[in-house]
Amino acid sequence: MNKRYFKGLILWMVLVLTACGAGESATDHEEAGPSESRTLLTAGEVIRQVADTFEEAVSYSVKGETQQELERTLNGEVSIMKSEMITEAQWIKQPLQYHLLGEIKTEGMQPMTIEEYFIPGTGRFSSIGENGWVKLAGEELDGEIIDIQMYSQNLEELLDMLERLQGDVLFTQEGNYYVMTLELPEEELVRIDEMTNAGLEANESSNAPSLTAAYSVKKMKVGFKANKDSLLPHELSMESETEIGEGENLMVQRKIDRSTFFNFNGIEAIELPPEVIEIAR
Repeated sequence: MNKRYFKGLILWMVLVLTACGAGESATDHEEAGPSESRTLLTAGEVIRQVADTFEEAVSYSVKGETQQELERTLNGEVSIMKSEMITEAQWIKQPLQYHLLGEIKTEGMQPMTIEEYFIPGTGRFSSIGENGWVKLAGEELDGEIIDIQMYSQNLEELLDMLERLQGDVLFTQEGNYYVMTLELPEEELVRIDEMTNAGLEANESSNAPSLTAAYSVKKMKVGFKANKDSLLPHELSMESETEIGEGENLMVQRKIDRSTFFNFNGIEAIELPPEVIEIAR
């Protein structure tokens, strides 16, 4: 009798504790950090998987916001110019297609709109301000495609950097997102300087003054947000301060970039508007 009673009491306690534990774990999953969450992923694992899911994505949309301040010293005189840019883009990776729409606002100047399409086999088309559509070709087209491809590579390069420095990454969970922030250490800033200046030196023309060692990143902070369930990138932000040139020709660029990614694999084709189709003919 007593034995059965104690067995029943223990079983009842186990059931109650199990039920309580289930309720607590559901709440904790919403509020706790990643170390207490169901997935138990480290920052490095999240970063690697996000890079893989982004690489596998066939298409996506992105909206970017950029605020920029240029402080230029020219012949001892200092001037400051502020601008902001909003861009919306659709990308299909294979074959490379895109539609890019941007608006640039600069203090003391009229706002400017920029719109571009690129469709393989049809060409690249650009419209700046009210000048109408222009079809680009030849070296100009080739160079622009290289530049535009760099946009999607930027995320991959930053993911690689986050993975390399994962020990310094601040990694938290906010609702349905993993959130990571990182202020780049000095050695990483030096690495960026070396790569950039080497590129400037390689592209230096015989008519251009030497730009070697003219580019120096003073600080950079990267923020990254990924969907906790799909591990797709959601938001990428970057704050930076860069010095370009030196002495009386120094320019300091302060920049805040924020890109929001969405609509993964939701774009099957990019259609050209009628006026662009007419030019293509």
